[in-house]
Amino acid sequence: MDIEKSLRKRNTIRTLVTNIVQEAEELLNNSELDIDILEELLVKLKQKECQLKEINDQVEKLIDVSSIETEILDSEEFNDKISKCIRKINRKLKPNIVKNPESQREIGAKDRGFNVKLPKLTIEKFTGNPQEWTEFWNSFETTIHENNVLSKVEKFSYLKMYLSGKALNVVSGFELSSENYDNCIKILKDRFGRKDVIVSSYMNKIINIEPVKNSSNLNALRRLYDDLITSVRNLDVMSVTSGSYSCMLIPMVLKKIPYNMVLEFNRKKGSKGEVEVSELLDYIKSEVECRESSNLIINGNLSELASSPRNSFESKKYVHTKRPVAATLATNVKVRYCCFCKNDAHDSDNCNEFSNEQKRNKLRDDRRCYRCLKKFHTSSTCRSKIAPCSVCKKNSHNKIFCKSVDEKVEVSEEGNLATAMSVSSLNSSNVLLQTCTVSVLGESSTELTRLLTDSAAERNFIRSDLVKKLKLKSIRKETLYIYSFGMKIPQRIIYDVVDVRIQSLENPRNSLQFEALVT
Repeated sequence: MDIEKSLRKRNTIRTLVTNIVQEAEELLNNSELDIDILEELLVKLKQKECQLKEINDQVEKLIDVSSIETEILDSEEFNDKISKCIRKINRKLKPNIVKNPESQREIGAKDRGFNVKLPKLTIEKFTGNPQEWTEFWNSFETTIHENNVLSKVEKFSYLKMYLSGKALNVVSGFELSSENYDNCIKILKDRFGRKDVIVSSYMNKIINIEPVKNSSNLNALRRLYDDLITSVRNLDVMSVTSGSYSCMLIPMVLKKIPYNMVLEFNRKKGSKGEVEVSELLDYIKSEVECRESSNLIINGNLSELASSPRNSFESKKYVHTKRPVAATLATNVKVRYCCFCKNDAHDSDNCNEFSNEQKRNKLRDDRRCYRCLKKFHTSSTCRSKIAPCSVCKKNSHNKIFCKSVDEKVEVSEEGNLATAMSVSSLNSSNVLLQTCTVSVLGESSTELTRLLTDSAAERNFIRSDLVKKLKLKSIRKETLYIYSFGMKIPQRIIYDVVDVRIQSLENPRNSLQFEALVT
């Protein structure tokens, strides 16, 4: 009974297939070809082909062994008839696939059992960045270069359309011709598609990644990891193994992540000599994800970590009060930012690293306002309230544009100055200071030392001999202008800045990390 039911069902489907094939052949022989109807017939024919295949499998399992040879020959003959018709339809539709990519995507969607209109595919313009060459060429080669319907002149027109910047300058002088198209493709590959150029561009991208100084800055940590993993994976695709550059990359990456993360990574590494790049990337990924998960639980977002007492203390910006403190050393610093030398040791008005002419050139190159030195507007539209020029007392310009200014070091009372003074009591020969004994941690040793505290100081200092004992490395340099008694002009001193970590003697778990200037 089952075999009779299957045979009846197969005969019905074969009849439907025969009708579809006849309708398709009539449509193919017609001079006015309707592409939409032909596409629908192709979809129906493929569906019936799948149904027939399932029924044929069922029939082969149920029929007698003596009849199986005849059955197989009969099925194959009918399948050939369907395949032949499908090939004819595809050949007829092929010239229209390039002209109408939306129809092709709709047919593919119908074959998969759903009807979704996909967005149009676009090719991004190539500007001459070697890192973008592979993506651009793969897209251009698939859609245009290997398109047999287009002539080489048409391909050349499309090529110029999708180039800009340095890449367009390479081919802009060539006339539109078949020979020049092949020549331009060869020139572009030799210029931007060389493996050594692309590898160098990815290595430069890693070198220029912005360092992250604070592990609480999750956005910066995530951006650093994304840039690293993208460059390393692209190098792997180009068959550049991580072992060939790990000895150079690992120290470079460790300098770009916060100190506490470097310390934790070295603890986990232990006595292991060589470390793979993948291990370091996995460690950074794990740290970022753990911090994001913790912050999501506490704050409900992934942007920044919840502030702890220690983080609040370290990130606090003190305000200059200009009040002297009765201590041996009192340093009052007004923290600013210099837009010329990118230094936070002084403000822009008191930068002595460049001449006024160089400053004016930098403002012009950075497109800053000549009046308030800020970005995104010009001096003619500036509405900022600024202090009058210290030379001519006019507020229409900055002093670096004043014609009366003399090229010399000028230190304003409101500038970025550090004032150091010694204050002692006139009534007593003794001075009482707040001190404590702490352990200072170095790379491989610990030193017991006495700490002098000043509640109003805004800079931390450490002796040079202690730095040498602990083998602390300088992380940057900072410039201070020091006034002492009897001096009318400040003394300019450049200090090395080091990371210092101190530990309580009573409870070693209590520790504090800060930056200090080496004296």
